[in-house]
Amino acid sequence: MPAMKWNALGIERAWQEIEQADRVLFMVDGTTTDAVDPAEIWPDFIGPVYRRNCRSPLCATKLTSLARRLGISEVNGHSLVRLSARTGEGVDVLA
Repeated sequence: MPAMKWNALGIERAWQEIEQADRVLFMVDGTTTDAVDPAEIWPDFIGPVYRRNCRSPLCATKLTSLARRLGISEVNGHSLVRLSARTGEGVDVLA
C-alpha cells in the first residue's frame, strides 16, 4: 500500500480517537509563544476539532523556565495548564 494511503488512514483513525476523547490535550512549547488560546495557536486544527463535537480542549503549555506561574487557570473558556516537563512541576493537575 502506498505511503500516502497509510498516512490518510492514520489521520482518519486519529480523528476517530479524538471524537471519542473526553479531552484533547494540546501541547505547546511555552518558550515559543505567549498565546494561550488554542484557536490562535492552531487555527487550522481547532476548527475541525469543534466541528466534530469534541469536548473543550485542554491547552497545556510546556515551560522550560519556572519564571511563569505553574498550575491551572481558565482562559477563554479553556483550561490552561502551565507545567514543566523537565522538572515535573504542574503535571499533577492533569490527573
